[in-house]
Order: sequence, then structure tokens, then C-alpha cells
Amino acid sequence: LLGENRTLVTYGLVVLQKTRRLGLRAMYDVAGIRPERITPATIGFQIAPRINAAGRINHANEALALLRSRTTDDARALAERLQATNVERQQLVEEAAAEAIAQVGDAGERRFLVVTGDTWLPGIVGLIATRVRERFGRPTIALTQFDGKLLGSGRSISGFDIVDALRSCTDLLATFGGHPQACGLRLASPADLPVFTARMEAYAAERLQPEDCVPKLAIDFELRLEDVTWELVDLLEKFEPFGVANPTPKALARGVTVDHVMPMGSTGAHLRLLAHHTTPAQRKLVVFCFRDICPDVRPGDVVDVVFEIDVNEWNGNREIQLKVVDLR
Repeated sequence: LLGENRTLVTYGLVVLQKTRRLGLRAMYDVAGIRPERITPATIGFQIAPRINAAGRINHANEALALLRSRTTDDARALAERLQATNVERQQLVEEAAAEAIAQVGDAGERRFLVVTGDTWLPGIVGLIATRVRERFGRPTIALTQFDGKLLGSGRSISGFDIVDALRSCTDLLATFGGHPQACGLRLASPADLPVFTARMEAYAAERLQPEDCVPKLAIDFELRLEDVTWELVDLLEKFEPFGVANPTPKALARGVTVDHVMPMGSTGAHLRLLAHHTTPAQRKLVVFCFRDICPDVRPGDVVDVVFEIDVNEWNGNREIQLKVVDLR
């Protein structure tokens, strides 16, 4: 999101916010998206996954039909169908990712991971590879059986070109392609899987050091919670839109006291915290986090927290909230 692309995205967001396409308007409504608050993150985590879910689970024509809808009733029905498809996709990915992570167990000294499943849908193997890479910090390929063939998708880490790695195994591949951070492939024969796995691990072992496989978090600045003001929010908004090469700023606050913890959502996957920095009399801020980031946090805990600054709007009210990226 730099240069010319930044301009395209900036004005593209305006188009999305003001779109008259009935299908998109219906999707916004079903997904609870506020058009005036659409950002690149909205596209990445709410709009695009619903459109992509059609091709991952059923057929991409369903998403095309939504975008071409000519009546409100058709648009609503298709948006609800895509919503259901996306929920199904989320469930399938959760189950398959858990299976893949269990399959790895302890990554140990391995610098490259290959996971396989007999029943994983081809449309979700890239998402499975992403989950495994995030969990273990290593480039990962996820493969599945489909029509008697082993096909899959890979996701890499910074500094490791996964397509170059595949080029070292061209004699074992029927087809492959991609870019340094992501790839698609099909093995020439399922019987080649053990050799392919060993060669990919050996290739990575020559090029990656143990420290390369430790996840890294870039923090832009350190502050105290009382420094998170509307003036700071307004300043940071001037740097939008955020995305690749212009990431959302991340701040570190040390020694934050947790005052209140409340599970959010039907599954309790999110936590809403109230926290202050020095004394309880100071302004408390709302902190949101995934339970897997801070599963054991309790009132009274003192934590260091890395967060992004966000704004929550409802019924004409606005409040500053912090979205936790990491916590200790």
C-alpha cells in the first residue's frame, strides 16, 4: 500500500463504501458491515473471505451471481447462502488445522513442515498451511488427496522463497507455481511424498537458522495507556489505508493492570478487558483480544501488551479500544 497502489486502494474504498450493487449491499447487511467504516482489514477479514468461500467449498459462480444480483430478494438470498458457506469453511478449517497441528506435534529441529490429510478440501489447504506456519514459525506445505492425486498449497516465512524450494524438486512435481511467500503444487505421484518431504526439509535446513523460525513482532512505539487519546487516533488515521508495506501501527504498553475480564461472542473466543496503567483513578481503556493470545489473564494481573488502536462505534457512540496483538 505504497505509491500508485495506495491511491487505487484509497479511492477503491470509497467505491466500496458507496456501491449501489445490490449483492454487496446485501453482504454488508448480513455480515454486519458498516459501509462507511470499510477499511482494507474489512476486505481482508470480512468481504473477501465470504466471496472466496464459494470457490473453496462449492463453486465460485455463487459469488459471481451475488455480485450480479438485479433484485433485492435475490441478493439477500445469495448473501445468506454465502454467509452459511463461509461459516462452513471456518468450521472445516478449524478442524483440519487442529488435525495438521497435532500431526506436527513438536517441530523440533525441522525447518520445513509438510502436513497431509485424506479428506481436506483442496480449497482450504492454503488456509491450513497458513495456520501451521503461524503456529510453528516454519514454511509449510499442506497436501490433500484429490482424484487419486496429492495436491496442495504452501505458505512461507520472511526471507525464504518457497517457489525456489520447489524448483529443487521439479523431478517430483507434476506442476507448481506461486511467488516467494505462497505456492500451489501437485506431486507427480503420491508415492513420492516421503522423498519430497525429506528434500524440502534438507533444502530449508541449509538456508534457515533456528532464529529464522522464531516469530518476530515489529513494534512501532511505546506509550502509556493515558497517552491513547482522540488526538492520537486522529493522527494515526492520516496514515491510512494500512496494509502490506504500510502496516497498522503497533504500540507497546508495559506494566498494565487488568481490572475486568469478560468473554465475548457465543463461543467466548474473544475477551473484553478493562485496564489501566498507573492508578485505578486514571482513565481505563477497553482491550479486546483472542482467548488464545491471553487465555489465563485475570483481574489484577499486570501485563505488557502490544496492541493496535481502534475505534468502536455503536448507536451514535464512539469509544477508543485496543486490539491486542500479543501479551505477556
